Amino acid sequence: MNRPRAAIFDLDGTILDSLGLTFEAMREAVRPFIGRDLTDEEIYARFGPADHEIVAAFVKPEDADRAVRRLMAAYERGMERVTVYPGILELLDALAGQDVALALCTGRGRPSTDLVLKGLKLDAWFDVTVTGEEGGRPKPAPDGIRETLRRLGLEAGQALYTGDSVKDVDAGLAAGTATLAARWGGVESDEEGFGRALLQARHPRDILAWWEASGPPPERASSFGNESPEMSDVD
Repeated sequence: MNRPRAAIFDLDGTILDSLGLTFEAMREAVRPFIGRDLTDEEIYARFGPADHEIVAAFVKPEDADRAVRRLMAAYERGMERVTVYPGILELLDALAGQDVALALCTGRGRPSTDLVLKGLKLDAWFDVTVTGEEGGRPKPAPDGIRETLRRLGLEAGQALYTGDSVKDVDAGLAAGTATLAARWGGVESDEEGFGRALLQARHPRDILAWWEASGPPPERASSFGNESPEMSDVD
């Protein structure tokens, strides 16, 4: 069996340490309209749809547009709080160096996904990015991963999916990809749920070790021949 030809990643809690800002931005977005601060638990329970859709659902329909504008403004003000997890850039560079297609499948919406990827100079790493409002039903449904595969032009058996939540694990398994759990940044502790993954990675280097042990390299795919960004260009 060859190694997968593509590595698909979740974004928040997997690539980015961004949950703190996400919680605070959503709180700030809806505070004037509901008269109180949402708890982290209330917000996390709604994760699945795009972030702007979550915010809109917390307020009255007539307040939704203003709440979403407040969300984006809070993200922009707090971007310096979002960081890339240690080891992620080295993982992406190693995979790209083997001519592996890199993709994102995130529940985050398109506006904020583009904001954080460009702000952190990560957009050049990924051949395909599918956001929450583009992938059909939210995770744990496999729709977003299947849409990512469709855009890559690959079958499920040719890809690896990695995410930090049990919903990610279940979505990857339902889509038919090899599925790994990223345990370095998430907030969940469902050991039974994470146990369904092929590997519970405690550091991105564990992903690379699994990758290199999974079989011989795939045949080079000409459609994904982009050179990886220079590491020095990504802070």
